[in-house]
Order: sequence, then structure tokens, then C-alpha cells
Amino acid sequence: MKTFLISFCFVFSYFALFAQAGKVYSESGCVSGESDYYFFAGGGVVVVETVGGALSNEYISVGTWKQNSDKSSVDIVLEYSKYIKPAPDAKVILPVGAKLEYDKYIAAYTKSDGKTKTVSIQAEGCSEYKNHAYMNAEELIDACLRNKGKRKYAFVSYRAVSEEELQKYSAEELRLMRNEIYASYGYMFKDAKLKSYFQSCGFYGIMTDVDAFLNDFEEANILVIKKVEKQKGQN
Repeated sequence: MKTFLISFCFVFSYFALFAQAGKVYSESGCVSGESDYYFFAGGGVVVVETVGGALSNEYISVGTWKQNSDKSSVDIVLEYSKYIKPAPDAKVILPVGAKLEYDKYIAAYTKSDGKTKTVSIQAEGCSEYKNHAYMNAEELIDACLRNKGKRKYAFVSYRAVSEEELQKYSAEELRLMRNEIYASYGYMFKDAKLKSYFQSCGFYGIMTDVDAFLNDFEEANILVIKKVEKQKGQN
């Protein structure tokens, strides 16, 4: 039994090393325009691509990966990307190097071409290959896309909510709950009270449209919250 356990531990350790889950291959410390590849168990990968600029500087791409037999490279197939781009009526406020900074942005979502890209994960020169602390891809995506403000109703972004459990909240609390989702992505509120409230929570507004950033839970929960909010408002 002891021999079996030793063998099992060796195989598991070898597989964990081979699978590269929990590792990030980082090129972003080299020059602007390079990428960081975050690998997760189960074959998920998140690519954070720096493209320059102070605010509109990242593409967050999600896909799958498979390590090649040489152990020094992986094949990546990206499924979609989320990023910000200037709003149609945006004005330039500050040039940053070869990039321009704008006064407002919108969230964007694009599907990838589905082509396989082979990436070397051998750290050379200024590149690094190291551990990362993210538990799953969703956690990393959140860290990249969301403001760092203080949330009171963060649960609506990570699980489904029911009409029954929302009954304990007032219509005003539900309004804040719903709009907090948008605030977390940097939405620029026109309503003075909402703008003031979320600024006091540490959220800054640079986005006039964040719909492309909403996850499945948020899209569904917004509809549920609106329904209960309407019921409360009619009482």
C-alpha cells in the first residue's frame, strides 16, 4: 500500500506539473503589447493582453488550452474577448504614447476566430513563468473588469436570486442592488443621487454602456430584481 501511495503521489505531482494549472506565463513586463496567459485546471485559460493606454489597456480573452508533448509550449483556442473601447461620441482628453485616452467608453464583446495558437511557456529574458493566486477564471476576469469599490450586494453577481428572497428588501434597496452591478463595471450614472452614492462607495464612472460585461447571473438577476422592484413600488 505504501508503495502504491508513493507511486500515486509521484504521478499526481508529475501531472500537476505537466498540466500547468495555476501557472501564469507573463510577457507583459517586457514591452507594451504583450500578454499574460493564466492557466486553470480543467483546461481553461484567460489571456490578459496589454495594448497600451492608461484606461483602455486590456483585452480579456477566454478559451481553452492543451499542453504539447514537449512540455514547453501549449495550444490555445480562444472563444471570446471582453474589452473597453471609446464610446461613439467620446472625446480625446489625453494622448498616452501612441494611444489616445477618451472621456468615456463602452464595453465590448467579440467572438474569437477559433484558430489554434501555439504559445511557448519557456521563460526567457524578461518573461516569467510563475504561480498565480486565482482560484478560477471567473475570479481573474472579475479582477480585470470590475472597479475596486465597496459592494453591499455582491452576491447578485455570483449566484441566482429568487423573488422570494428579495422580498425582505425595500424598493430603494433593490434599486441600489440592481445599479450596483453596473457601478461595479464603472458605469457613468446620469442620475445625480446614484452617481453620488456610488462615488462614495469608491466606484468611478467612465463607461456609458457595460452590458457586454454582464455575466449570466447578472443578466438573469437584473430581470428578477426589476420585477420585485416594480411590485414594491406599486404597494
